[in-house]
Amino acid sequence: MARRAVLTWVTVVVGVHFVALARVSKEVSVTWLGWALTGCGVVGLVLAMIHRSSASIAVVAGTVPGAILLAGSFWGAGRMSNRHPTIPGSARIPPELPGD
Repeated sequence: MARRAVLTWVTVVVGVHFVALARVSKEVSVTWLGWALTGCGVVGLVLAMIHRSSASIAVVAGTVPGAILLAGSFWGAGRMSNRHPTIPGSARIPPELPGD
């Protein structure tokens, strides 16, 4: 069981890390992300304890959290692009002046 539970523990630790990070940053979306990852890790741990297949554990504690992180990244990037239309510190191309 111990070898099959390694992935689940990593997922739980990453999820708890996001929950703690959300408390510091006061960002609600990070809280949801953290609890979702923690939940996936706990479910994977239960699957490991009741001796389910390694493939099912990998899907619940690896593939699903990966998809959640990817979706959260796209969602967060979309929110940031709406908030900041240009990257801070990037050079803006000045508009062409008449007569140039």
